[in-house]
Amino acid sequence: MDNLQNTRETALQDFFKAFRIALNYISLYSREHKSFLSSVSILKSDLDRLLAESSPLLILFSADALSADGIIFTNKQVYLDIARQFHYRKAKSLQISSGVTMQELISVLEAVCFPVKDIIRKGGIQHVLYKSRDFNVTVEELDYSSFLLEEGGVEDPQVIAAVLRELDAE
Repeated sequence: MDNLQNTRETALQDFFKAFRIALNYISLYSREHKSFLSSVSILKSDLDRLLAESSPLLILFSADALSADGIIFTNKQVYLDIARQFHYRKAKSLQISSGVTMQELISVLEAVCFPVKDIIRKGGIQHVLYKSRDFNVTVEELDYSSFLLEEGGVEDPQVIAAVLRELDAE
């Protein structure tokens, strides 16, 4: 691994640590609490450094890992926690562009901390962020219906609907 890639990976690790801390604080404190705002400020500083080198930042999620810049992050609780937080809310990816504001980051943190059923009821995480007018942040949602069709060979719309209802109930 060359020095530039190592530096980028370290910057991503710092960003994910700051992201996890901000997620913890939003679940404990109000959005106006000084500890939460301080954590978001640190998160934004780490993110701004990453975006200065390459924008946008695309983060992919699975149930047990996340990936950014072609680097897979797994086997540490910080990465698993973030990956699961997004994956359980049916987010496939998060893209953050240069110019992202503190308010946009707060909106993402709030949205990803909503209970899963609330996210579904509100039309999905993508819809929640769109309503917040967060234009420097986009989320691509998982589409289980196409997965069931392509990977599972399920073609019956009633079977797909039943499986999706079962997933929503979890």
